[in-house]
Amino acid sequence: MGKEDVYESDYLENAEVFADLVNGVLYHGEQVVKPQELREQDGELKSASDGTVRKVVRDKVRLWSGAVLAVFSVENQTRVDY
Repeated sequence: MGKEDVYESDYLENAEVFADLVNGVLYHGEQVVKPQELREQDGELKSASDGTVRKVVRDKVRLWSGAVLAVFSVENQTRVDY
C-alpha cells in the first residue's frame, strides 16, 4: 500500500466521512446512511460462483444496519489502473 493509500484509509476510519462518501455516491447527497448505523468489519470478503470461492481483501468495509442490511466496501486508488 502506498503512502497516499494509507492517508486515504486513515481518513475513511471516521464513520461520518465514510457515511458521507456512501450518501454522496449512492444517494446523491441525501442522508440515508447514518454514521451511528455503521459497524467496522474485517476487509476480507469471500464470494462464491460456479463452485469456486474467491477471497478478496478490501481497504474499508462497513456493515450498515439501517433500513436494510448492506455491506459497503471502499477501495482506495491514487492512480488509474486498468
